[in-house]
Amino acid sequence: MVYVPGSGQSLASFDDSAESPGRAARALYDEAAGLGPGTAVIGWLGYDPPDLVNLEIATIWPADRGARRLRSFLSMLPRHVRISLVCHSYGSVVCARAVAGSPVHDLIVTGSPGLGVRRVSDLHTSARIWAALGGGDDVFRSGLLIGPFGFGTDPVSAEFGARVLDGGDARHHTYLRPGTRTLTEITHIAVRGRERAA
Repeated sequence: MVYVPGSGQSLASFDDSAESPGRAARALYDEAAGLGPGTAVIGWLGYDPPDLVNLEIATIWPADRGARRLRSFLSMLPRHVRISLVCHSYGSVVCARAVAGSPVHDLIVTGSPGLGVRRVSDLHTSARIWAALGGGDDVFRSGLLIGPFGFGTDPVSAEFGARVLDGGDARHHTYLRPGTRTLTEITHIAVRGRERAA
């Protein structure tokens, strides 16, 4: 499992919040331990996430740069293992730009502004696409997509075509907080490829 964080993250903030790469990867690993012994979780920060004050945050340009590095990283993973991407906020744009042609089984996005496309089929991947948006998440989802500007259709909308997960009352930075139902659900999909049985 590979976790890709969103905007504002850096090596200096690697362990600062539930959605930072270090803490998120540990939370996913601890949750996965009971589901799939031997599951490895990587907190990946191989790109330079844009800050909220950077105008590029409204474009796919940083995502495209990150996607090239993420594809390269994924290509080095063993082919016999099950690979899931768990991607938060702007990191979901990076993952969406990287998933075509990558050995990914499931792409799970949380708090996403959009994946840079209008519908799932535009991602050109056989990976299953899952999306969660919490009731307390105020991430901006304009639906705009004009050239490199905007991120396209809201991933949790019916017209986009993703498998929608119940985000509960999660706020933008609490999807992977230990003890939350969203962490459990996301990990179950990442490890087993399906939602947890009710």
